[in-house]
This record gives sequence, structure tokens and C-alpha cells, in this order.
Amino acid sequence: MLKEHIEPDLMDNISILAGLGVLLSWLPTVFSLVSIVWFSIRIWESDTVRGLTNRIKGKKDEEQS
Repeated sequence: MLKEHIEPDLMDNISILAGLGVLLSWLPTVFSLVSIVWFSIRIWESDTVRGLTNRIKGKKDEEQS
């Protein structure tokens, strides 16, 4: 159970660092695209956006939680 929460947090932190690195011109553009894609997926799958788009979690999602 703990591993499930560590992985997204770790990816969020890596993504934030990649985004900051791109803003400071430390990393190539590829990392900025990875960061944008990752955050877009996280936002799209958030409970708030799911509610706004009427995409309620199904049984499959509830069983995994």
C-alpha cells in the first residue's frame, strides 16, 4: 500500500524538477514535454476533473483503491 503512494509522489517531484530545469535552461526540451504530459495525466485523472467531466470511478477503479 505504501509503494502505491510513493511512486506518484516521486514522479511528481521528478516532473517538477524537470520543469524547473527547463525553465532555467538546464535540461533539454524533451524533459519539458515529459513534465507537461505527466501533469496533464495527473490533472485529467484527478477527482475534481472526473467530477466535472462526469467520469465517475467505475468498479474496476474502486477495487484497485
